[in-house]
Amino acid sequence: MIRKIVFCLSLCFVIAGFNSCTSSKLNKVYVTNTKKVPLLAPSSMNGSVECYEYFSGSFGEQSFAVTCYLTSDNEGMNILMLNDFGVQMGMIYYDGETAGIESSILPDNFKSEYILLDIQNAYYDAEELKNHYKQYKLDFTKEVLSDGTEVRKVFSKKDLIEEIRIFEKNISIKNYLRGYSYELTGADDE
Repeated sequence: MIRKIVFCLSLCFVIAGFNSCTSSKLNKVYVTNTKKVPLLAPSSMNGSVECYEYFSGSFGEQSFAVTCYLTSDNEGMNILMLNDFGVQMGMIYYDGETAGIESSILPDNFKSEYILLDIQNAYYDAEELKNHYKQYKLDFTKEVLSDGTEVRKVFSKKDLIEEIRIFEKNISIKNYLRGYSYELTGADDE
């Protein structure tokens, strides 16, 4: 199975050249309707991540599910979206200076920074996130519950904007202001 995935990933990079590509200088993300923040530098990543994830979510009555290969370290982040056969459906990337999407299925005006910020909220160093949000008059908190669940929250004053729950290989992200949620569930890579 791993050989199939490696072959498919190699093939996907070749195919990516034929997909639509949207790359841009970094846009700030509207965390609230009036407050926007930039992405953190990749150096704010606490360690590194390289894993397969089942990425499922919903926005209103729309839902989606896709397998992702996520890599993130102090040089950048890549999210490779794969279908059930291991064929690339798209990629979201960030290198500290540019963010972008290579995809034939995502709309051209889709802003990759929104997903990237959510992933940063889950994986980046909590103290770095707290200091970053504070500059934009937003609050970031981290709490570890007795069962080991890590709960991260973004507030605007007393209003809860986003909540991230991390337990073992499972991450759930719920944005109360925008009405979307998604889950990243660790997938077996064998």
